[in-house]
Amino acid sequence: MRRARFGQADPHEALTHLLGFLDRHATHLDYPRYRGEQIPISSGPMESTCKQLGRRLKGPGMRWRAENITPMAALISLWTDDRWDAYWRPAA
Repeated sequence: MRRARFGQADPHEALTHLLGFLDRHATHLDYPRYRGEQIPISSGPMESTCKQLGRRLKGPGMRWRAENITPMAALISLWTDDRWDAYWRPAA
């Protein structure tokens, strides 16, 4: 027999918690408008980008100083989003 990892929550308390969350985040939950404006609503593309970024930063033998991780992540992001040339063009 499997047991739940967490104790059984009081249904009334759980519903109150959920309604509070939805109320606090109502401005971020306008999915019909997002779809109408063709704004992506899934997290899949972002999760994939983070995974790619992590793999590129964690290659074999790579070591990074903390202050260099963010700039390197920004450069990798430019490369993977095909924005590399557009970013560097004004500097040329």
